[in-house]
Amino acid sequence: MATLPDGWELRVSRSKGKVFYYNVHTKQTQWTRPETTTQDQVEELSNEELRPRDDHALSKKRKRSGHTAEVETETRQHESERHGAIARCMRVGGSTSDVVFAPWPHQVDAVEKLITAIEADTTTGHVGRYLLQHSTGSGKTMTIAALTHQLLYLIDKAGHRFHTVVLLVDRIKLDEQVGDSVELFLRRNGVDAIFRAASVDHLAALLQPPEKEEVSSNPQRVIITTVQKIGLLAKNPVQLTRLLHGQNQVDGASDKQFTRIAIITDEAHRSHSASTRQTIETVMAAGEDGTSRATFVGFTATPNGEALKLFGTRTADDYHRPFHSYAMAQSVADGRALDVLQRYKCVRCEVETNVPEAVMSDLREERLIRAVLDHASDDVAVLKAKSLYMMEDFEALKKTWTRAKCMIVTRSRRDVVRYHKLVSTYVKNKQRPWKIYASFSGSITPDGGEEQPVTEQTLNGNLTLSISDVVIVCDKLDTGYSDPLLTAMYIDRYLRSSTQAVQLLSRLNRRHKDKRSTRVVDFANHAAQIRHHFSDFWLEAQIAHDDMDKLTLMAEFRTGALILCDALTPWIKRPTKHLEDYLDSVALHQDRDAFQQLLDGARTTLTAWDQLYADEESILSPLRFPLNFEMVQTVKSWVESHSNSEANRTASQNEHLDSVISKMISRVARYEEIFSGTLHPQSLKESYEKDSHCGGLLEKFECLLRSLDQGSFEASTSISAPTTNRLQHHVDHLQAILGKSS
Repeated sequence: MATLPDGWELRVSRSKGKVFYYNVHTKQTQWTRPETTTQDQVEELSNEELRPRDDHALSKKRKRSGHTAEVETETRQHESERHGAIARCMRVGGSTSDVVFAPWPHQVDAVEKLITAIEADTTTGHVGRYLLQHSTGSGKTMTIAALTHQLLYLIDKAGHRFHTVVLLVDRIKLDEQVGDSVELFLRRNGVDAIFRAASVDHLAALLQPPEKEEVSSNPQRVIITTVQKIGLLAKNPVQLTRLLHGQNQVDGASDKQFTRIAIITDEAHRSHSASTRQTIETVMAAGEDGTSRATFVGFTATPNGEALKLFGTRTADDYHRPFHSYAMAQSVADGRALDVLQRYKCVRCEVETNVPEAVMSDLREERLIRAVLDHASDDVAVLKAKSLYMMEDFEALKKTWTRAKCMIVTRSRRDVVRYHKLVSTYVKNKQRPWKIYASFSGSITPDGGEEQPVTEQTLNGNLTLSISDVVIVCDKLDTGYSDPLLTAMYIDRYLRSSTQAVQLLSRLNRRHKDKRSTRVVDFANHAAQIRHHFSDFWLEAQIAHDDMDKLTLMAEFRTGALILCDALTPWIKRPTKHLEDYLDSVALHQDRDAFQQLLDGARTTLTAWDQLYADEESILSPLRFPLNFEMVQTVKSWVESHSNSEANRTASQNEHLDSVISKMISRVARYEEIFSGTLHPQSLKESYEKDSHCGGLLEKFECLLRSLDQGSFEASTSISAPTTNRLQHHVDHLQAILGKSS
């Protein structure tokens, strides 16, 4: 057999038990035997591959010779070479025997800009922080894999390299999904030193000082683990030092080139949790000890305030922003992801009980009526009616595309089990071939308590998630789950945060050649809330460092005001009774989610109003909103007074309540379609400065309803619509508000 080309060596992979080829000049590894290469080609490869040249020294030399133009040419050539190297590694890592992977421009651009910035950062004892806002469905995992690969070959301006790249995920399921994809990508690119920490002890063992022979032959490694394991390890200062300093802890190590560590976190928005944030801050603090060289990179589609402050870049205008952004609006515009808000329907269930009016009157006096109605909303009969609505809607969808799947989002693990039973019964009675999968953690005892506790495994048997038609979830699968066949989502859960809402609904946005659009049926949330949640991340996210962000406060005020106007429309038009009397007669009897919307609307409006009025130059005027500050306070206080928690009840009240509930029968009397149409998140923060063209109080209210965030502000002639037509009037208003962009 012919000798290997100059610079190539034959080595053996200890983990895979097979040979691979290593180039001592370029540090390139590959599984296939290299072709004969001339020395000139080796030098060209050395420039073309991932080892950057010392542009600083080259620049000084050229400047002394007066060749500034040549320096610029070299810089552009170097950037072009890096761009090409990134694209090549992504093609190799992402391709299969059947499909050649072509990276998207934003993926290559993100990795290239990151590598360039990290290469230039040579400060010792300084933690580099970089946040990437990349929309779900935009190939984030592949971008992470390419960045990991490029970091292993990076040489910064001071000649230092990375000894370790750590990929952190915060859930075991993501460790499997993301970790497997990244590992496969790296191995396809010839990177073999990849370790999956199965436990804290295993992670600690991986951080033990390597033997000197290992340092010289294999000084770099990639560790894939969970943030929980790193958190436990960070409590040990010795282990934390080993993590940050790598081979430099080896006495007598001849090569001190490998001094840097990179920590990449997936789903960086979860840094808002106390334990995760504490772990990351502990490692960051240790990285600023004056000797280590740590770099943190956070990826997320939904960078909340905590993530922006922790990882974001502070810009000249005193805002924290992502280092690189490929937000939802751009992803949808480029055709990378579907717009999950195009077909959005909000349905409200009117729940009736058999509790006599005299008993309800007593409960009202004791402030217990909400406890009874909340229990009624949770009755299995109500869930049965909702499941029937869902499955009939899904059946209509299946007729248009037989491969379509749906997800049911519940508010508790108990409801996951209940919905699984109800939907399974429907499927059996209708003789449909659909497969139902329930996803939840731990064990749950079914209603009645007579059956044995069930787990996800015992309930699903041999059924797998990938072949299911209906997936029922609570807190699981809201991140990381990707199935292009998922087309519909039925939400029976109040979504309190923007991050939660966007991450969950974005499970629908994966494209498929036969998938034309998505649909959402929401039983729990107001359309204005969903629009507000998405507006936070529709474009590049940002947060002010110190000063009040008027744009954000105005968006919050609009959302809260719209919810209040929606709930109080009849009273605002004809205030023939006191506000509290109207609330007692109408609002008190709404279902639990509509009642919660009223409370959150009042709280949001008051908070934003109070902060905006603290600024004398606020654009907010009391005549822009048909309720004054005291009225909103009245709504808030009234709702809170009826939200009587169990801890505040007396023993006699609990006894009375239990007696009523034990005899109560609930049912859904009818469904109200509150909104049906398209939501446009970008409209919420674009045109508040235009709100200056309305006339009297009712006209201003009508302007608020019909044109809250649009460019035109004509008063509607339907302001005098008869009360009997209020429901359709409501639907028209909400569609006008939320269904058009400005």
